[in-house]
This record gives sequence, structure tokens and C-alpha cells, in this order.
Amino acid sequence: MIPAVMPTYARRDVAFTRGEGVYLFDGQGRRYLDFASGVAVNALGHCHP
Repeated sequence: MIPAVMPTYARRDVAFTRGEGVYLFDGQGRRYLDFASGVAVNALGHCHP
């Protein structure tokens, strides 16, 4: 991969334990809005109706 592009795809230090609707939760119970998608994946999020 091109070095200038690599920081765009850096991983965050978070592990999701569950999802409810449009929200994902980590091990500490913090809630994240799931509105992101990745390269070459369907952009429907964690739990599209």
C-alpha cells in the first residue's frame, strides 16, 4: 500500500462487544454510532433494518 494512504486506514484501539440498532458498544459500555463503512464492503452498517 502507498505510505501516504496508510494513516487513513489505521486501526483504533477499540474492540466492540455487541451492537444494538445503529450503535456498537465496547467492553467498557461506551456507545459508538455505526455510520462508517470500509473499502469493498456494503455501507449498511452493523444492523441495517
